[in-house]
Amino acid sequence: MQQALPKPVKFAWLFGARTDLLFFYAPILFGCLLLAGEQSMLSSSALWAIVLLNALGAGPFHQGATWLSYFDPRNRAEFNATPLKRFVFFAAPLLIFFGTIAGMMIYPLAAILIFFAWSLQHIVSQNIGILLLYHNHDSDEAVVDRRLEIRTQVMSALTFGLLFFYRAMFESAHHEILVSAPQIQLSPFTTTVVWLSYLLPLVAAIGLYTAWSIGKYFYELNCRLQEGKALNVPALMFWVYSIASLLPLAMLGKSFEEGNLIPSTVHWFQYIVINYVLVKNKSGISSVAAGGIPPIPAGSGRSTRLFFLVGLLAVVCVMGTSLAAVAAGGQPKLQQLLIGIVMGFGGVHYFLDAYLWRFREPSRRQAVLPYLLAARTKT
Repeated sequence: MQQALPKPVKFAWLFGARTDLLFFYAPILFGCLLLAGEQSMLSSSALWAIVLLNALGAGPFHQGATWLSYFDPRNRAEFNATPLKRFVFFAAPLLIFFGTIAGMMIYPLAAILIFFAWSLQHIVSQNIGILLLYHNHDSDEAVVDRRLEIRTQVMSALTFGLLFFYRAMFESAHHEILVSAPQIQLSPFTTTVVWLSYLLPLVAAIGLYTAWSIGKYFYELNCRLQEGKALNVPALMFWVYSIASLLPLAMLGKSFEEGNLIPSTVHWFQYIVINYVLVKNKSGISSVAAGGIPPIPAGSGRSTRLFFLVGLLAVVCVMGTSLAAVAAGGQPKLQQLLIGIVMGFGGVHYFLDAYLWRFREPSRRQAVLPYLLAARTKT
């Protein structure tokens, strides 16, 4: 009887084992600590609404990485290449910023729901992009069909997002489960039983389809392994994280900002290290011979120092935005204005990132991918 050959396994980290573990997984614990601190030490939910908005993309350190792209002369040349690109990179951000503030002042319910939905889409898109970077199609790696892989991530996020809204309507008789700012009334979502009767079967149907997609993913992955392809353990680890990344939103916290605090914290750390690697490798390419893009030095400790620096800046953002929230306490219009400004910066960040990281465009692919993949390790 012929014995089956053992399936090959490899550990192809994206930026190295230490960097990947520190910035893709350790922030989960950091987010748990923030959530525990919010629930045990602070009572101002308006304060934490602003804190979360910072973590979702409007914080100065996070937002600064987006603006940094404008300082690259090659990027500026691309941004000015056509009238459409000039509109996208110079006019549209201003329209989004001031439009968000106006929406927050005129109809805050619509502005907040749009921003929250966009925030979840932004987090999922970044997870999808990182997972695609893990895969090496030029090697013997077992890679599942890209459309199926993306579908599992998107449908999982949709399932957990809808579970949050169902929990919000079912468990709360007032609007605070959805958003903490007291002046924003969400009674159409929390007092109408008809919404629940429609939402429950929708959540169940999407949940079943998500489970089927995940099962199909494992089936196809096993087929690739049976063909003798190698299992890339770090890629599988990140896929599992991507599938469960928004699970806290569905199960934890008494508000959207609490439920999304853990995934948005991880998202923040991911974004910073990606931009760090991109800028570092771009700045070093001129001093290296053609084809030799320098990776992050192994064992240098820079990843660890950067991790703690980002964590420190997160704490600073918490303290700064806390003071702003306290100063605006008892003034609903001022609160709406402050939240609108933060949401406006966040919306600009989401919009610009959708173009800056659009790898299907040759110019963006050439400007980013070689520098991100330079440090990809193969063990």
